Amino acid sequence: MKININPLLLIFAIALLVSCSSIKNSAETNNRNDKITNALDAVFIDYTPTIPETKYQVFRAEKDGNSGWMNVDGEWIITPEYDTEFKRDWSEGVVTCRKDGLYGAVNYKNEIVIPFEYPFPPYECEDGLILVRDSLRQEAYFSKLGVQMTDFIKRQVEFINGFAVIRTNRERYASYPRINSENKNARTDIYKGDFVVVNTQFDTLLQFDNVPFLLEFGTLNNNRRTFFLYPFMGLHADIGISYGQYGYLDRNGNIAVEPKFRASDVFTPLAQGFVRLPDCPFNSNLAKVREGDDYYFIDTLGNEKFEITTHRERLYDVSNFNDFGIAGYRTFGKVANSSMIHLIDSTGAIVHEAYESDAPMSTGGGAIGHQPRKEFIPIYDMKNGVFRLNAPDFSPFASFPIKDSSTLTNFQYRGFLGNRISDNFILTQFKKTKNSYGYPGSHQRLIDQDVNAKSSWFSFKSILSSKFGNFTLVDSTSMTTTLYDFDKNVLFECDSCFFHYDFKYNLKGVYKVHLANRDLAYVNYKGKILSDLFDSAEKDIYDLSNQVKTFNELTPHQLNAKEEEFEELFNTSIMYSRIMK
Repeated sequence: MKININPLLLIFAIALLVSCSSIKNSAETNNRNDKITNALDAVFIDYTPTIPETKYQVFRAEKDGNSGWMNVDGEWIITPEYDTEFKRDWSEGVVTCRKDGLYGAVNYKNEIVIPFEYPFPPYECEDGLILVRDSLRQEAYFSKLGVQMTDFIKRQVEFINGFAVIRTNRERYASYPRINSENKNARTDIYKGDFVVVNTQFDTLLQFDNVPFLLEFGTLNNNRRTFFLYPFMGLHADIGISYGQYGYLDRNGNIAVEPKFRASDVFTPLAQGFVRLPDCPFNSNLAKVREGDDYYFIDTLGNEKFEITTHRERLYDVSNFNDFGIAGYRTFGKVANSSMIHLIDSTGAIVHEAYESDAPMSTGGGAIGHQPRKEFIPIYDMKNGVFRLNAPDFSPFASFPIKDSSTLTNFQYRGFLGNRISDNFILTQFKKTKNSYGYPGSHQRLIDQDVNAKSSWFSFKSILSSKFGNFTLVDSTSMTTTLYDFDKNVLFECDSCFFHYDFKYNLKGVYKVHLANRDLAYVNYKGKILSDLFDSAEKDIYDLSNQVKTFNELTPHQLNAKEEEFEELFNTSIMYSRIMK
């Protein structure tokens, strides 16, 4: 049977269906928007961060097949015009690059300091100097301002802490007792020769003729610079220095403390020889001195202030003082895994000691250490169930419970925003309940030193940045992830994507995002995609702030002590009496 359908009725039916569908879609959309709004309303933020300086927080990035350096604000510091296959780290505000197969260097201002005409990469900048090799493998020094300081020759002298020792006319002079546990009669050659000491401007500061000793210098700190005076031996330099003695110069290069300390005591013996520590610096006007197995601290006049003693089996890892007069060391007992941490003040009095397993110096799950920090000093007191946060002078600052037994919840604390008490202090707190999974916890929030909440609890797999004021929320209906600032403004949004919650750049304002098409995006704290290819994703973001601050500090070091003073010190030392002519 044939059915006749009225065309007007058909049009009305279709319109009704479309209308109903639209109402349904509109209702779903409204429900989703209500859900997001409610989620945002649940986010309470009582904190306005001071965004860290980001201009010179830089990473290597690619564009159109070339590489350059970009900061986390998305600004090119070094334009992308260099070969991607060659990578080099920053040093003193300068980075080596390769362009069209030839090497050169640019500074943080994007100025060329070494022209791109060399077949070998220049060395890293040290003491304001860059060592360059030409096509004949000859070497010359350039300053980091781009000035060629020397001619190209076969081999340039090495600078250490702003000084170089240039030796000439070496002749065998006598023999010297050699440290050898198997043969106490072992000898080694000692030489006489000429040498000069120059600074990074190649000024001659000292000139010695036909002497049996050498000099080397450390860093300047607390108006004191270590200097080593040692026999001119025919062994590796580190071994030669280990036979010497050391003292201290003042800022002007005058002798402040005579070289009365055995240099061998700043060496660590190994099977193949010795490894020299880089320096014996002063900090908080105290310097660590070791005589055999004994440690003590001296003041800037060379007077002994106090010795480190212990009743336990072994003393180990004595640190230098931090800038606030706190030092640390470890001791070990007869029982395995019985190491203890001890912290002392500038008088030698113990301000903290505990077994490392009971109270490690750690932010919770981090590396156990004993070296006091120059910012906050964290003690994770597992024995007493408290996380103690101390100021750099170890005065109490805040304490937090590790566990809430009433709710079977464990807490961990990390993510300091402030380095000083005067900073706006924020800490990230993680919680892990009995039934939650994941490490270190299932949720996190921001708190201050009084345990006042500055945010609601977030899923641990969400971005929650106290430094940059960001957080992410996921709409489980549409699988849309949105990055907000703490004023709840949308910064970045993507469908079927997720933010990498434990990516190491998060604390530097860069977030790695896994997109729906399996591509990666690197988004900064403002929601800007930084580059198509973030080619240093597994490397560091370099903080050039200090390198920029000190870039033009090219004041050459000076020495006011005279040649006669060093010669007299050597001739009256125990080193001289050991020479066997």
